[in-house]
Amino acid sequence: MIYQLPTLETERLTLRPPTEADIRPYQRMFRNKGFTQHTTITPRLILNMIKWNQKKRSFCWSVVERETDTLIGAIRINEFSLRSSCCDLGYELDCDYWGRGFMSEALRAVVDFAHNTLDFNRMEAYTFPGNPGSDGILLKNGFRLEGVEREKMSFRGKKVDTRLFGRLKRDALTLA
Repeated sequence: MIYQLPTLETERLTLRPPTEADIRPYQRMFRNKGFTQHTTITPRLILNMIKWNQKKRSFCWSVVERETDTLIGAIRINEFSLRSSCCDLGYELDCDYWGRGFMSEALRAVVDFAHNTLDFNRMEAYTFPGNPGSDGILLKNGFRLEGVEREKMSFRGKKVDTRLFGRLKRDALTLA
């Protein structure tokens, strides 16, 4: 596989490689408790994403609303295996933009890139129980709930379950 991180365009968004200029707007998102209630990532994520892209370990994008040129989130292919043709995803969205379809739109672009450009057959994503917004984004983009993994992660000092969602290249979008 040739590693190249393209800028992805959707109707309302630009998904572009993160830069150091994204640090301050991204840290602002962390001040909102709603933003941090369902994630294990830290404010250093943008710096990590820049490093991961440079080391070709993952594919990371800053999500920018085109109309206002405002950074509103991030989306990543966190890990991938060429041998198994599989990758896993992660994403975050500024709470001020929840419920407007932005992350679903960004995910649709990344799903297309992962399946059709990188030729990954399987994609996986994890959510914590009690996060119906993220579950809905995945379901709208052709992911299926495959099960609950008991106490898979540590979150705020506790062992927590994760919900595993999977999507195969042949799975259709539900767009419900």
